[in-house]
Amino acid sequence: MIVFYATPATNRKIIKPGAAGALPIDGRIFVQEPNVGHLFAGDGDRPYRLSSVSGAQLITAATASGMASLLRRRIDEPGCPFAGYGAAGCSSRLVFVDELDFRFAERAPNLNTPAWRGRTTRNQTKRVFPNYVPRPKAGQPGYELTKAMAILAAIPFAAGGTYAERVHFYIAPGFVSSIGVGKGPYFNLGRDARPHFRSHEGVRGALRRAGGVWLEMYHFNTSTRTRRPFSTGEWTNSPKRFTRYLTGPGATTSDPAYVGRLHFMMTRGAPPVAGGAPGACRNTARPQTCQFILASLPQNEAIRANGVGEYKMEGDEDEWRAEVKRLFFR
Repeated sequence: MIVFYATPATNRKIIKPGAAGALPIDGRIFVQEPNVGHLFAGDGDRPYRLSSVSGAQLITAATASGMASLLRRRIDEPGCPFAGYGAAGCSSRLVFVDELDFRFAERAPNLNTPAWRGRTTRNQTKRVFPNYVPRPKAGQPGYELTKAMAILAAIPFAAGGTYAERVHFYIAPGFVSSIGVGKGPYFNLGRDARPHFRSHEGVRGALRRAGGVWLEMYHFNTSTRTRRPFSTGEWTNSPKRFTRYLTGPGATTSDPAYVGRLHFMMTRGAPPVAGGAPGACRNTARPQTCQFILASLPQNEAIRANGVGEYKMEGDEDEWRAEVKRLFFR
């Protein structure tokens, strides 16, 4: 599955519909923006348009039954409204949640308490902290979303599979990078063995039942409204740690069933070099070649093989197209 999340002009430059050597519209390409004309004139691309639900809309729905009802309605209805843009019209019967972020996680405990300042052992060589186990609770968005996906997983979809498998999630950069740096069985501990980071225990079950989980491999600067790709170090470590997070607390290996749900969502620009990096990543004139090399590292290859997505690829269209064609449309 290849997802295009940009303007029609950008997507058409990559796909080149109707031109010699165009990427084939063979059921693998889908478009997220509500504008028409990405692939065909008029409504010809309705089967390839994706419906959308925002994370805020899920939180407003509040309960598992409310979330499940919203997601099922988006799958079934032909309008496919896109938040902030109105209805585009589609018939893919797929809904993408944009996006799961810190609101679906459990807060870290208050570390400014005597217990979390720690106590030292008798020989004064080590500080000891409480054994913190995240416990998702009813009413938390992540907990309710997992219950919602369980409801959808029990409802057969007419064309096969379940309604849960018609749901895809975009995973916000902060969620991905938090798992990438967090230590311990819940990927929420800092170097001092204290839970500095949020945990994501409640929402894991939702991701396990989804048709796809799309890791946003870039950071977003809220003040400048710009994005930059994850660094070479983040590309090296975060995806494999995310697969272990999906597998379960304390997992040291990854369950292939969950790896099969993961995809990379990429953006324009060159990844900052952090630590060792492939030679192509030191050539900033080839930013997408660098990202695809990183996506194809041994620990990432199984995710990359599931298909990738692009978000705001303006300026790097030709290079991204060349890599996608080489890897997926040979």
